Amino acid sequence: MSRILLYRLRYILSDSLAMLLTIILFNILRYNVEGVTSSWGSLGAYLLSPRNLLVSGLVWSVWMALFALSGYYNKPINKSRLDELWVTLCSVFVGSVVSFLFWVVDDIVLDTRVYLELFVGIFVLAFFWVYLGRLCITLGGIRKRDNPEHWERVLLVGTKKEVEHLAQCTKTMRFVERGRVLIDEEATPECADLEHLSHRIASIFSTLSPTAIYLTVSPEWKPVAGHLLYSMYRFHCPIYIEAESVPLSQPRPKLTHAVLMGVPMIEVTETNMSELAKNLKYCFDRVAALFALVVLSPLFLVLSIAVRRSSSGPVFYRQERIGKRGKPFLIYKFRTMYTNTEGETPQLSFEGDPRVTPLGRWLRRYRLDELPQFYNVLRGDMSFVGPRPERQYYIDQLACPLLLSLAQRFARDYLLGNGAIWVRFYPRRDARTLTLRLALLRKYVAKARFCGTLLYDTYDTKRRRKMTSSSTTTQSGALMRFILWREKHISERVFVLILAFIVGLATAVAAFVLKELVHTLQHFATTAAQRNQYLYLVLPPVGIFATAMIVRYVVRDDISHGVTKILIALSQRKSRIKPHNMWSSVLSSAITIGMGGSVGAESPIVLTGAAIGSNLGRFFKMEQRNLMLLVGCGAAGAIAGIFKAPITGLVFVIEVLLMDLTLVSILPLLTTSVTSASLAYILTGRQAMFSFMQSEDFILDRIPYTLLLGILCGFVALYFSRIMFFLERRFKRIPKYVNRFLLSAVILSVLIVLMPPLYGEGYSVIEQLLSNDYSSIMQGSLFAGLGDSYWWIVLFLTLVLLFKVFASVATNSGGGCGGLFAPTLFVGGLTGFLFSHTLNYFPFIRVYLPEKNFILMGMAGTMAAVMHAPLTGVFLIAELTGGYNLFLPLMLVVLSAYCTIRVFMRHSIYSLRLAEEGKLLTHQKDQAVLTLMNLDSVIETEFSSVAPEMTLGDVVRIIGESRRNVFPVVDGDKRLVGIVLLDNIRNIMFRPELYDRFQVETFMVSPPAKILSTMSMEEAMRTFDDTKAWNLPVVDAEGHYLGFISKSKIFNTYREVLTDLSQGD
Repeated sequence: MSRILLYRLRYILSDSLAMLLTIILFNILRYNVEGVTSSWGSLGAYLLSPRNLLVSGLVWSVWMALFALSGYYNKPINKSRLDELWVTLCSVFVGSVVSFLFWVVDDIVLDTRVYLELFVGIFVLAFFWVYLGRLCITLGGIRKRDNPEHWERVLLVGTKKEVEHLAQCTKTMRFVERGRVLIDEEATPECADLEHLSHRIASIFSTLSPTAIYLTVSPEWKPVAGHLLYSMYRFHCPIYIEAESVPLSQPRPKLTHAVLMGVPMIEVTETNMSELAKNLKYCFDRVAALFALVVLSPLFLVLSIAVRRSSSGPVFYRQERIGKRGKPFLIYKFRTMYTNTEGETPQLSFEGDPRVTPLGRWLRRYRLDELPQFYNVLRGDMSFVGPRPERQYYIDQLACPLLLSLAQRFARDYLLGNGAIWVRFYPRRDARTLTLRLALLRKYVAKARFCGTLLYDTYDTKRRRKMTSSSTTTQSGALMRFILWREKHISERVFVLILAFIVGLATAVAAFVLKELVHTLQHFATTAAQRNQYLYLVLPPVGIFATAMIVRYVVRDDISHGVTKILIALSQRKSRIKPHNMWSSVLSSAITIGMGGSVGAESPIVLTGAAIGSNLGRFFKMEQRNLMLLVGCGAAGAIAGIFKAPITGLVFVIEVLLMDLTLVSILPLLTTSVTSASLAYILTGRQAMFSFMQSEDFILDRIPYTLLLGILCGFVALYFSRIMFFLERRFKRIPKYVNRFLLSAVILSVLIVLMPPLYGEGYSVIEQLLSNDYSSIMQGSLFAGLGDSYWWIVLFLTLVLLFKVFASVATNSGGGCGGLFAPTLFVGGLTGFLFSHTLNYFPFIRVYLPEKNFILMGMAGTMAAVMHAPLTGVFLIAELTGGYNLFLPLMLVVLSAYCTIRVFMRHSIYSLRLAEEGKLLTHQKDQAVLTLMNLDSVIETEFSSVAPEMTLGDVVRIIGESRRNVFPVVDGDKRLVGIVLLDNIRNIMFRPELYDRFQVETFMVSPPAKILSTMSMEEAMRTFDDTKAWNLPVVDAEGHYLGFISKSKIFNTYREVLTDLSQGD
């Protein structure tokens, strides 16, 4: 069994088992969700019912047919994991739609949300199991590539010197040579025995079965290479030729390049059709041909009788033609000529040809003589859409010596046997020259067409591909025309507002998709976990592992710390966020959170929104300032869309991202926020995220307790931030991912089993606290029996508050994807509840502290402290709950919490990582740039030094040779003892009679200050500010002179560092 067939069977078996398991699990899910117990009885009776078995069998068949039709099994080896993910995702989505309709076609109409849950359920189940099996097989194949038994078996064809060079290259490229076919270079190219070479290649294929052919010839044998290439098409394997001579066939080949030790090779046997398109074309040809033969059978009968009666001879005319890859076949037509009229050599027909019968002229006029070719299409010899198959005689005529010499003379363009032009493109020859050469060839070959693509330039020292396809050129040209039109008719300010509106729509849709995915997965996971408690141990690690695999093998980029990545993009003045962030964060965070990860979805959606704004701006070639603004618009729209809080989105960008905004730039941010929030209201309704009804008005007696709550929130935020960074550093010290994942899974699973409120985002717990449903919080835990105890609830929620940070860090460090918005709100809500609930127990507290109000104030205070964003905390809680009457207490809590955290932490949880590295240019820019500068890089040593015992005359001579006006005075031990300023000796330096009278020690002065070599740049600049000096000497710890630092040098270096950080990718 061949390796290709073995892997194809593995993929088919894996998909079959995956779909069988998916169908069983979906039936169980449908049985529970739709409540079909009343009509089918037990689960077993429902699963084994004849109707369900029939539908399940049909669904399984449809899935397998879709997988085969997608082309996934066509090439089962050397798969790209990214292409594998995309093909699986598309085929699973289409299969989910079809199979979902099979199952619910005769259902009683239920709630739309139920149908949405069922559809998402079958899609997630099918994608997970199918992709898991395929990924395992693919990764297994990748690991086997080091085994020589799985290396590619190549056949080398060409001239001796070039083949030997290529053979040396293949020894280092995981190739196994299976044979060589050398061209006899003693003969001339015109007299080469191509038929003998073709027979030798065929004999090697029949005995050694190579999997690829590599063709390389010397320049004088290039015409022969074209004929060899044509003769090798029939072996159905990849053919690689040197990139400097690539065939431009009709249609244009899909190019796959490889480089063998500096020898560029290009595969020319692939078409530009995808595997799906090939399969669809195959099915269409067969079905359409069969349909035409059946429908047109009466016409066939009439025409057959007419041809038979028109002249003697057979009804059908058969002739050998050359098909795909040079394979001959018999073409069928209705006979239109008299028999035995062609002669020994083929002759083309012409108008008024006496060999054509009267009926034949009528058949040829309306192309009815070609109707029997439907039979050829049905057999696979021809296709409805494709090149016209020609006879071998005329193919040989196209390669006559006259045309070869013409090609060599004008363009070095050679003609293949199938009439295509083979173009060799040289640099320094523009498209106009190339087109002119091809126009000369068209005079001699009327059917030859130039495909308009310069395929490869091997003479370029960098070996860059010149893949300038017509479609790309058209697209780029249309975009540039639109940009020019926009510059004439739409002002830049208005166009930015239009883009901000589009960003708002896109971020609202992204937020809606993320929330629906999370809620659907959460419903599916919690429903299963409530029936089987042990799933609380399994589901969160499964979600984390699935996310890690997607990030590691599909995305192949770090997508954690979303807000931090935005800060990096803004700090470096690039504002460029990779395109995959527009979808990767949504998919990864949905899986992590939906399966029970203890993180939030807000930070990933903020990165998604920023990526949408960045890539939309880059698409329309926006300049740097507007690109930064669109990044901020994306972040604002994401916050507004997921929280339905437009003011919070605007304030978040101003406070957290600290963009350089003006009143003009506020309008695009506001446009995006309002647009996103409005669309979110349309998609999800007008209800607030948390149902809150204020029953207790705020009174002045509660102000002291409000301030105390703010201080407590500041310390809780300090604990949350410090523990988070400590745990992250600990996890990063574990080198192997497997060990890191296992530790994270154990920590998360144990915490969730002991404290179920840690499962997921935790918003349901906040909802229970706001509705005064305290006892139900402990349900499902080992302490459920103690839920009625006042102090047990306090102790339990205190433990939950303390260990929430452990669960969040374990989720992200194990490979999950999520943010800190939700954990911060969760911890803040618990802080406010515990504070008020505990104080209300004591009778000496005469003021009642309403738990609902303090929960909201705790959420605002903790968020303001963690993010260093007081206004964001106030407006977010107000918009989340509709509790605008609490503005005054919210601001008091936020203010005291923010002041408390600032005492211990100067930066927020997002910016601390960058601040430690000095990369946070959006916060205290000058200090950040100085941190990146090195003191040694600004020391200037070209100052001429003088000794204390030198005379004035010696100093004057040194001044004449120097370009500076400051001179360090250095003693014999190289210690700095003073400086000489040109301005101080200007009145005596032009009096020669004083040259020998004064020594340096008499007119030198002490410098205003000295810069120690151990100082930081920030300390050095502070010294300059204190002394108001322009130049200061630099000495080491022992006073030895090292050089000078000038303000001009510092300013130049400052600009260079800022420019380096501002350069784009």
